Parts: sequence; structure tokens; C-alpha cells
Amino acid sequence: ASNEFERPINVHVAMDNTLVLDEIRKLCQNHSKVRKTTKNPNDKPEGWKPLIIIIPLRLGLTNVNTEYIDQLKVLNSAV
Repeated sequence: ASNEFERPINVHVAMDNTLVLDEIRKLCQNHSKVRKTTKNPNDKPEGWKPLIIIIPLRLGLTNVNTEYIDQLKVLNSAV
């Protein structure tokens, strides 16, 4: 099995908390290897690239609320 982290990872920042599926698909596909037709929507096309989606969230005007700090540490250690 191949290691997913050996491949380049794309990052997408969702502006206005909106995800546009066509943009996400374009970022995830390796156009040189993508099959043009797939009969089963659950089939994984060759050449899919990992994607990290970031949805900005305002945690405070000038400071981060202390209630968020532990959750942010957990999130950061998972990446």
C-alpha cells in the first residue's frame, strides 16, 4: 500500500465559509492520471491527491478565547 503522505498535499481555504465542489474536485485530481470515465461513483480514480480544507473561523477580535486553546492544541497535534 502506498503512503498517502508521500504525495503532494493541496490546501484549500474556504472563503466566506463556502465550499465549491468543482474547485475541490479540480484540486484533488491529478489531471495527467485521471480516468475520463468511471462507471461506479465509489471507484477511486487514479491520481487523486490529498486535500486539507481550511474553513476560517473567528475566535476573537484581538485575542483567542481561552476556552478554545485546548481544542486548538489537539487539532494542531493531529496534523
